[in-house]
Amino acid sequence: MSGLLFLVRRRLVHTWRQNSILCLALGIVMFLPLASTFVARAFEAKFHERAGRVPLVLGARGNRFDLALAVLFHRDLALPTLTRSEAHAVESDGRAYVIPVQRRFRARGWPIVATTPDYFEVFAARVARGSLPLQLGDCVLGAKVARELGLDVGDRLFSDPVEVFDLAKPPALEMLVVGVLEGDGTANDRGVYCDIKTGWLLEGRFHGHEDAQQLDKQLVLVEADQRILKKTVVEYQKVTDENRDAFHLHGDPAELPINAAIVVPRDAKQRTILAARYEQSRTLQLLEPSGVARELTDYVLGIKTLVDGLAVLIGLSTALLVGLVLSLTLRLRAAETRTLARIGVARATLVRLWCLEFAVVLLLALLLAIAATLVVLHWAPTVLSLS
Repeated sequence: MSGLLFLVRRRLVHTWRQNSILCLALGIVMFLPLASTFVARAFEAKFHERAGRVPLVLGARGNRFDLALAVLFHRDLALPTLTRSEAHAVESDGRAYVIPVQRRFRARGWPIVATTPDYFEVFAARVARGSLPLQLGDCVLGAKVARELGLDVGDRLFSDPVEVFDLAKPPALEMLVVGVLEGDGTANDRGVYCDIKTGWLLEGRFHGHEDAQQLDKQLVLVEADQRILKKTVVEYQKVTDENRDAFHLHGDPAELPINAAIVVPRDAKQRTILAARYEQSRTLQLLEPSGVARELTDYVLGIKTLVDGLAVLIGLSTALLVGLVLSLTLRLRAAETRTLARIGVARATLVRLWCLEFAVVLLLALLLAIAATLVVLHWAPTVLSLS
């Protein structure tokens, strides 16, 4: 057997170019079904695990997939807004409590999620260092955000400006980092989280400036019982202990905008009642993320079936080509076969020699396909924005 292995090794080394091409072709054929199967399963598992943490999501009537992806995975989607009063109407009769979610702004490219402390309980997000954002202007970073930006507790982070040259738009806000979340390999790692009031501050609904009575008259639009200031008044760009009390709201608090609300019913009965109540609403929708997850994974699995079908066709064509290559190789090796037969090598030994050579190439192709699949599995959550 050692002599047979020696001949196989020498033959593979001698024809390494031909074997490398054959190995690569077989590896690609094996990689397609392997990668599609494992990526689809990983996608399904992560999506269902994340969606299963959220009982219901309330949002303005629109695309339910956009609403679910924006709440679950911080996707940049143009969601229609609903008002604070519309969200809190859900909990007015005690059937559930709501967690507002605003997702419109970014900080150095990372999504800013404005919400309440209950949000972290729903998604099992724990603080590794520091604390949750409890005051205006505070933020907590996901583990990946903190690592990529090199920030920690006590540092400051600017939000990305909406309009750089429009003085009427809210300026970039300098936020204080008060905590860093534990890394858990989910979308929790990719967010900058702040209090909902800080989100309204980014929106321009809250703002702070010097005392209106002490400002120059050139900045006053209307002089009456209450001074109405021009939009060119310079607003504070960060919240400190000294100016915190200067921040205030203009307008009706009930009309403050949010993108969505996580709804947590008191029990299964209240969940059913709420779902029925909003089913016929023309302006709002109450969806179950688990149901949306099932629809999306069914769609993904449908694509996987198509990919697997194409992989079978590619496999058949590759098998025919490999068969042709092997038959041509055996014909080219006819002189070698005659020489081995003349020195006393049995025909069964020659067959074992050829089979062993092909088995080694097949094994190398399988290892190549597995390695490529592991690389895809490592990067797939990031590419799919699931973690």
